[in-house]
Amino acid sequence: MRMMMQQLQNQQQQPPPQLQGPVHALPPQSKMFEFLRTKPPIFKGLDTPLDAEDWMRTMECKLEITQCTDREKVRFTVQQLEGAALDWYENLKGGLDDPEALTFEEFRTAF
Repeated sequence: MRMMMQQLQNQQQQPPPQLQGPVHALPPQSKMFEFLRTKPPIFKGLDTPLDAEDWMRTMECKLEITQCTDREKVRFTVQQLEGAALDWYENLKGGLDDPEALTFEEFRTAF
């Protein structure tokens, strides 16, 4: 019994074994890459208001999947604007005191 107790004490005093070889963690994938993998649609601003609303709902679903921050939601959504829609955003941004502070809710309301 005493021998068993001594072995237990010795084991507790020994440092834990080190892992052999380097441990490679997978590099974190960017949220933008994950977002683009959802194949978000492009919006050019030439569609009807109902098409615009459908596009926004689709974007919101895709943004939710990628668990974006509020600022990322704005940036990723703007990436999908082209033509007249991008011109609209540039005008919106130009009228703001701090464009970087634009929330997604403010963007959506203005849209």
